[in-house]
Formats: sequence, structure tokens, C-alpha cells
Amino acid sequence: MALGARPGDLSRLVVGHGMRLVAGGIVLGIGSGLAVTRLMGSLLFNVPTYDP
Repeated sequence: MALGARPGDLSRLVVGHGMRLVAGGIVLGIGSGLAVTRLMGSLLFNVPTYDP
């Protein structure tokens, strides 16, 4: 992989892989956050879901 690769190609590979992991974490975090918010809202009596 690194043999014969230009420095820009190698850094693009590493950064691209990291960005895919970050994007996946953001998507999973937002999705699970919304699910937990709805669950907690159903468990608490007389409290709106988005109560600050």
C-alpha cells in the first residue's frame, strides 16, 4: 500500500477512512439519541420530550 504511493495518496486514504468512521458514529449517535429521547419521554409523566 505505502510502497510507491505518493504522500498525498496515503494521507487521503487515512483521512478518508477516519471520516467514514466519524460519519458512521454521528449517524448512530443521532439515531440512538432520538430513540432514547422518545423512550424517556414516554416514561416521564407530564414532562414534554424537549423540556430544557
